[in-house]
Amino acid sequence: MRRSRHSAWWYAGRESAIALMAVMTLGCSSGITSWSNPSSQTGSDLAGTDDAAGESSGETTASTVEIDDCELGSRDCPCEVDEDCDQGSVCSSGSCVQPIDSCGDGVPDDDEECDHGTANADGGMCKADCTRQVCGDGFVGPAEACDDGNDDDDDACASHCAVPTCGDGELQDGEECDDGNDDDHDGCLTTCLEARCGDGIVHEGVEQCDDANTNDVDECPNTCGQASCGDGVVNADNEECDDGNDDDHDGCTRTCACHLTFQNDADISGWGLTGGWGLYTEAPPSTLASLVPFETPGQVFGTDGNRAIPYPGAEIEISSATTTSFTLPEALHFRSWHVDEGGSAPHPSTGLHYDTKRIFVSVDAGATWSPLVDCSEGPQADLAFCLRREPPRDEDDWDEIAIALDEDLVGVPGQLRFEYDTLDELEEFEQGWFIDDINALECP
Repeated sequence: MRRSRHSAWWYAGRESAIALMAVMTLGCSSGITSWSNPSSQTGSDLAGTDDAAGESSGETTASTVEIDDCELGSRDCPCEVDEDCDQGSVCSSGSCVQPIDSCGDGVPDDDEECDHGTANADGGMCKADCTRQVCGDGFVGPAEACDDGNDDDDDACASHCAVPTCGDGELQDGEECDDGNDDDHDGCLTTCLEARCGDGIVHEGVEQCDDANTNDVDECPNTCGQASCGDGVVNADNEECDDGNDDDHDGCTRTCACHLTFQNDADISGWGLTGGWGLYTEAPPSTLASLVPFETPGQVFGTDGNRAIPYPGAEIEISSATTTSFTLPEALHFRSWHVDEGGSAPHPSTGLHYDTKRIFVSVDAGATWSPLVDCSEGPQADLAFCLRREPPRDEDDWDEIAIALDEDLVGVPGQLRFEYDTLDELEEFEQGWFIDDINALECP
């Protein structure tokens, strides 16, 4: 744990306060009332202290919370300015505490009617004090022509926050429109203002939503069209990216997820590779299989089985590919193409599995690895890339793979390791294992 550089004065101040409490207690009680924190008592605390007669009284003395156990910036720990405190806390009287009023942080609390963050304004849908804009509050809101704070219909501002003549069907001074009806969802509001995106009222047939705030990445963007994948705006709630097109091979898929497309060597920079792992544009030929050119844009990532030319040759391969660190997603997605013996069942006579594939994950910089998939055993041994696949196989015949990660892995930095093991040099049709469009990267 880190120790605050303010520990000394904070400790001294707390010690003085406790001493003062002890003196006050002695003056108000016939006995000694002591406070102790068992977790911070030392051996001398437990042994007792000497009284005036030089004998041990057996009483435990007041002790203070160990400052070394106080994480700098944590709630109820020392601070000097707000920047010392974790997000959501403020520095008050030398300690990080929960703010009494968090209006303006963009998160509506129980005592707030609304909170649009920096968009809070007395002339907005959510006012500066985190109360909703309503007619009669004295502030002119987005859908109001006026607001004098009273319910008098005989002055210059009617009780429904419109000029007095609004609704008579005649366009008068101070009106943008007047259709003479009380429909707030057509092109003219009941306040005789023209409907517009940002007024907080959904214009039927024109707008899909209208939340009257300036946040362009929430469920209602500033265009007042319902947020959707492909609109070119990243919805922070359910999209990783949004480039506004349906190209699955440009890094942002048509489902608005970030995928690594292996366009060039930069995409695997820093990866640890052994054996035949690398970038490929084709699956090699074998004695029983023809060359398969991959026609996807750029290249694909994988291993060809480390074959010698001419095939058959050195077909044995025990190899691996280790990624750099990235934030682990809820599920690992990628496309897979393989032609080999598979590894989901053992040989009936030897008991050995055939070509085996494994995927591991590490969250401690590679010190330890945990299996996500082992094609030779386990509940996921029936995944498509684990099964035997003989030629011929077309270039566009890819398997879509999704592997769910444990909850404790999601959102933390981690690495993946792919392993390929042919186990023997039998069979003459193997062409290897190839991967494309994997979500093992940080979104831009």
